[in-house]
Amino acid sequence: MMYNEGRRLPKTVLKNEYGFDIGILEQTLENGYGKIDLYGSKYYYQFSLQEFCTMYLYNVTDEQPLMTVIFETPIVEFYSSVQQQELANHLLYCVLLSICWYLQLPETAHVLNTSKNIPALLSI
Repeated sequence: MMYNEGRRLPKTVLKNEYGFDIGILEQTLENGYGKIDLYGSKYYYQFSLQEFCTMYLYNVTDEQPLMTVIFETPIVEFYSSVQQQELANHLLYCVLLSICWYLQLPETAHVLNTSKNIPALLSI
């Protein structure tokens, strides 16, 4: 579940099925990065809205991305109306939450440590 909080510094609070806070999603930080804090693990993300929507996921900003996600739906169709824009944002943040949840698992950390120089690519 996602809840928006704050007016001056908006953030999205992520909750589990029992209503407990599991993380915070900050949509805009400096340099165009957003931040997600999930179960104590921090990740930074950045969207590129070119022909296709591309999401880059980082452990530390200004380094090689940990993972790149390419959405194969053209962005013009993705954001064709204001109502669909809100739905599209929820979709992007749900995908981001899912990937970060997967990345914070101990089994995934082992796989990522063995292939540090090769960023993962996911096409949706």
